[in-house]
Amino acid sequence: LPPEVLELICKRAIGDRLVHIMRRPSEGLGHECCILDRESGPEACREQKCRGLKLPTGRYAKSDRPGEDLTALLQTCRKLYVSAISILYGTTIFDFDSLESLITLSTSTLPHRFDSIRHLSFDFRFGTAHLFKEGTPSSDWARWERTWRVIGSMKALQTLRARIEWHKEDAGVVTERRWLDELIQVTGL
Repeated sequence: LPPEVLELICKRAIGDRLVHIMRRPSEGLGHECCILDRESGPEACREQKCRGLKLPTGRYAKSDRPGEDLTALLQTCRKLYVSAISILYGTTIFDFDSLESLITLSTSTLPHRFDSIRHLSFDFRFGTAHLFKEGTPSSDWARWERTWRVIGSMKALQTLRARIEWHKEDAGVVTERRWLDELIQVTGL
């Protein structure tokens, strides 16, 4: 096949997806392709349980309605992998709901692959994070700071959609401002 045709096939097969990255009970990361379209947003995903069931440990059991498995195509042959991997990282919106998931992905992915990610989405709900043993700016400042340092260092990042929610009682204006100041590390979008 001509390279441009192969690229179109790869883009159609594995590109332009919203992929939820989450921690699995096995201590590793897992992913679920969103069963909704890219524009639906995090509320619709929560209602559809795209990620699966969130366990008290903050990890997710496999969804009973899993989406597509993007890795199967990449594992079929080396030529296809070489052609498709840049499309996967370059066109996918990687979606996270915990600080831990992003940091784990950044340390478990080859640096040049991680740096080729162009689109990130976050839905941090710190009001319920304590129920799942997840870090928040108030309970784990170092992780909060590291998260934004990692995002700020991503070389190809073009879009970032972030929903960050905490109860007003959790922080005063000064503390809230300090938390939000970390977002300054993300530039060039």
